[in-house]
Amino acid sequence: MKVLSITTKWVFILCLPVLLLTASIGWAVNSLWLYKYGFDKHSISQTTGLAQTELDKAATGLISYFNSSEEYISLTVIKDGKPFDLFNQREIAHLKDVKGLIWLDYWVLGRRKGFLVVSPRGSPSSSKCQIPPTHPTQNHCHNHCCQATE
Repeated sequence: MKVLSITTKWVFILCLPVLLLTASIGWAVNSLWLYKYGFDKHSISQTTGLAQTELDKAATGLISYFNSSEEYISLTVIKDGKPFDLFNQREIAHLKDVKGLIWLDYWVLGRRKGFLVVSPRGSPSSSKCQIPPTHPTQNHCHNHCCQATE
């Protein structure tokens, strides 16, 4: 049982950085604020000739695409008063690949979160309650996880 407890703790320690990385990627992909910051920092409106409202529409469209079941993105913005397809075929294929990596990130994030929620203290039979059973708020803990250790 001690080997299982030690192994579980090491897996938890190794999964924590993966959780932080995947959560950061998921946050960045879905952060409208981050897209707007990048547009402003790199003067994208001036470079492309797109109005800020159209750039916001593009950012929202990308976020929606990355979280949808659509296979390919189709995003039209207004440039110089005319509709304009934002991405060419090569860029659309690239964004499909990026979407696959984002969904892989979501999958890994979901798996790591589940493991971290279940396993940081090991199995109930191998853990020991830290609070005595006489503590009024810990009767449930004592009844659930300490019976096998008493």
